[in-house]
Amino acid sequence: MPHPDQLRRRTASCGTPRVVSQVPNAKRCIIIPVVAQRCYATPTVRSAVLALSATHLDFSIDPHCIDTVETKVARGIGSLQLYNTAIAALRVYIEQNDKPSRADVLFSCAALVCCDLMRGDCGQATKHVDHGSTLVRAWQQEVVCRPAGHRRDDELEEIGEVFRAFDLHATTFDDSRLPLLAVSRKNGGVGSTLPVEFANLQQAQRYLVQIQSSALVDLIQSAPHKSKQMFEVPRHVIVRRRATRASFQKWSSALACLETNVTRLSKMRSRKEEAALCVFKIHHRILQLLLEESFHEIDLRKPFDGAGDQLLLWAEQALKLRPAERCFSVDVGLGPSLFLLVLKTTQISLRQRGTRLLACLQKLEGWHKPQAMLRAVNDLTIWESYEEAQLHDNGAKMALEQVAEQAGKYGSGVERSSWLDASFVDNADAASTAAL
Repeated sequence: MPHPDQLRRRTASCGTPRVVSQVPNAKRCIIIPVVAQRCYATPTVRSAVLALSATHLDFSIDPHCIDTVETKVARGIGSLQLYNTAIAALRVYIEQNDKPSRADVLFSCAALVCCDLMRGDCGQATKHVDHGSTLVRAWQQEVVCRPAGHRRDDELEEIGEVFRAFDLHATTFDDSRLPLLAVSRKNGGVGSTLPVEFANLQQAQRYLVQIQSSALVDLIQSAPHKSKQMFEVPRHVIVRRRATRASFQKWSSALACLETNVTRLSKMRSRKEEAALCVFKIHHRILQLLLEESFHEIDLRKPFDGAGDQLLLWAEQALKLRPAERCFSVDVGLGPSLFLLVLKTTQISLRQRGTRLLACLQKLEGWHKPQAMLRAVNDLTIWESYEEAQLHDNGAKMALEQVAEQAGKYGSGVERSSWLDASFVDNADAASTAAL
């Protein structure tokens, strides 16, 4: 993957708007998604992606950053202006080109939804979501109705790019910026055009996941026969919200099939790391759908055929990638449901799992780390209530208590915004205090 500076120079030579060169510095581009690296991505699309990266980081809270809140607010608003400029250029591109790439149009819909929700314009966001969803459905119908011999292999890649682009936006819109936006409104109203309501960001996530889910279904259904097995996932596993042992086993079988074909996918993409990351994100998304609303209905005392071992291995593999490459998989295995699932279903010893989980946490960087640490403390507390007897394994207990200790160190410097509910904060405080 090229360095951000190289990408900036390359896109500038293609007639990119000046927005790219005005991104504050290279580290602002840490979450550039795969779609920005496509050889056929337009300079305008890359500009919007780079500007969005800068906006997200400028409005993220880093307890180790020496900048004052006022400085971050001013810089964040400047980045938002750059993003708006890129979005405006993107609109012009769509209107002036007779046949823009469908991937570009769908990506722009997701980008416009982000921009609309940041401005609090839910009406426009809904309009762009409807446009994107309609295009996905039309695309799907066209591909399905076409004779098998006339389906292009590159359509599979193109839809995959859209899937990853939507997934990036859905995962980067969290509420970590809310305290900062609230402060900006108090300071003379410099941020008065930005929403401070958590509901807006939640709505953005729902909108984007809606398009993303449609794109994923399209990806599966429209794949050419010879490559369809790479993305084959039982349909009922995706749409069902109640996780059962049977559905989990079918899900595991589907993922085993995906993993087997990573090499074939990497030949299509010509980059092995990108191919593995694409499959990795599909694993994560399906698992989220399974566990989102039915996690507590699963009997965690019965291991799911070593699924926890595989999840832990995937998390370790993702953390070996460079930060810019793992931008949308950094929390895999570390969210509340996934973290606890690894603890409860893995068949390795408690000592080994504790040590490996701690190693994963220590590899996280920047603003992700405090959140992951606090989540881990909360999950450690839940785990103790489930399996107190198993904690007699001193090696695992010691490793996991180190997580609580590190989270305690972060506690005083982390803004605990609305993503931490009252019970979460209480559990994290209790576990941190006990560990210290």
